[in-house]
Amino acid sequence: MNRYKLVVFDMDGVLIDYVSSWTWVHDKMGVENEEAFRSFKEGRISEIEFIRRDIGLWTGKDKDVRISDIINALHDVPLIHGIQETIAALSHNGIRSVIVSGGIDLAAKMIADEYGFDDHAANSIMCCPDGILTGEAR
Repeated sequence: MNRYKLVVFDMDGVLIDYVSSWTWVHDKMGVENEEAFRSFKEGRISEIEFIRRDIGLWTGKDKDVRISDIINALHDVPLIHGIQETIAALSHNGIRSVIVSGGIDLAAKMIADEYGFDDHAANSIMCCPDGILTGEAR
């Protein structure tokens, strides 16, 4: 019998071979969040405010940025090698695998779906019914 039943993976900088899914989108959109990052690290703003400011960088550049734009930006995010083999081995041995991350849920979902993770949890970017970002997250 297996001693372990579940393996939890972080995504940003672990499964994604880049600083973070947020930084990847920033770089793709040509924006930089150094001021908000510094404020967050110094405890002057909350995590949700940090995320709002990140999204605000995107909507500030293009007020009509859509969730599909973020998905498209994430399609070529670099991933570490060996994810498929690792998840297959865990599954073969009856061990569930999940992603829990402070990154973008769209990236977590893409990775979970592609490689067979059992579930994922990450920050969700909110959008209007037409797909335009609201500037909010949860």
